[in-house]
Amino acid sequence: YTGPVWFNKQVFANAGANFIVSAKSGTPYTRNQLAVSSAQASLGRVQRSPIDGNPNGSRLPWQFKIDANFSKEFTVNKKNPKEFHSKEIRFQAYVWVQNLLNNKIVQNVYAYTGLPDDDGYLNSPQGQQYKNEQINAQSFVDLYKIRMDNPNNYATPRLARLGVRMYF
Repeated sequence: YTGPVWFNKQVFANAGANFIVSAKSGTPYTRNQLAVSSAQASLGRVQRSPIDGNPNGSRLPWQFKIDANFSKEFTVNKKNPKEFHSKEIRFQAYVWVQNLLNNKIVQNVYAYTGLPDDDGYLNSPQGQQYKNEQINAQSFVDLYKIRMDNPNNYATPRLARLGVRMYF
């Protein structure tokens, strides 16, 4: 053992760290020419927009992620008075962290803007007109923005798991 010794203990003995680094280039999607309301489709108002450029001619942003697993193994000797030998039980405590850097990993975007949280409808002429026809325009805008912030457009944020494995 050549690591640090604190209070007469070999701190990093039987310890480990594993890292998985992954990067992915942007996957293709088809861009639209006109802003259509994605939230209105649930109300039965389905609109289509002509494509902008080639099918699958646009790309999502690059994705970069680091996962880490830190572990430390402990040994406990259990003595049985009826037997002549002791039994050794090993424990491994670990912390598994996914998306260590807590990057926003975009998985889906809206076809007009190429953004994961805005479909561009509220800023379009049709969206402005529809907003002005509402009883409470600010409420409509707020609720529409909430609907656009779809958690399925992003991968999992940082997630840490603590655990113990027992070997006997």
